[in-house]
Amino acid sequence: MNLVDMKLPQKDKKDTVNAPVAYEEKEEYPYSLRIRLEKEQLEKLAIFELLDVDATVDISAKGIVIGKRSNEMRDGKDISLEIQIKSIGVEPEKPLDETDVNDFMARRNKR
Repeated sequence: MNLVDMKLPQKDKKDTVNAPVAYEEKEEYPYSLRIRLEKEQLEKLAIFELLDVDATVDISAKGIVIGKRSNEMRDGKDISLEIQIKSIGVEPEKPLDETDVNDFMARRNKR
């Protein structure tokens, strides 16, 4: 599967000259491409202790760990992990030349 880099295009500095407040560098990748795994998902995956911030992960996409939280609570430990997807690839389940019309229509009607 080919992965496509989802980095946002850079704006020209001249676009920020008339900004009313100090220009802050925008995120490199869209916020909507972040994954936040909560305690239940992390317990299933058993990866929390294995990953640190800036670790690269493979999820049929490439991402970077941008946040790792662990809080001790009265009722136990609360953990979460946030991953920014940097590149992603999307392909059909079967190549189109191997998909017959009936199979395609059945999958399409499930939506």
